[in-house]
Amino acid sequence: MKEIIPLGNNRYIHLDLGLRKKYRSSLTKLLVPTFVIAIAAITAGAIVGIDITNIQSMPTQHQTK
Repeated sequence: MKEIIPLGNNRYIHLDLGLRKKYRSSLTKLLVPTFVIAIAAITAGAIVGIDITNIQSMPTQHQTK
């Protein structure tokens, strides 16, 4: 499916949107959000100093001299 988008006076861009829908499967619709949420959770854990990949880890206690 082709779409023509106007950009201004006598300026247009032609887009072919048919290929994008062709490769969207139900597996892709499930994996992409899962991957994005996993990366966001790891990043949020790193910001607060928690390793979410190792739940059993104990916090490191530093000794003062």
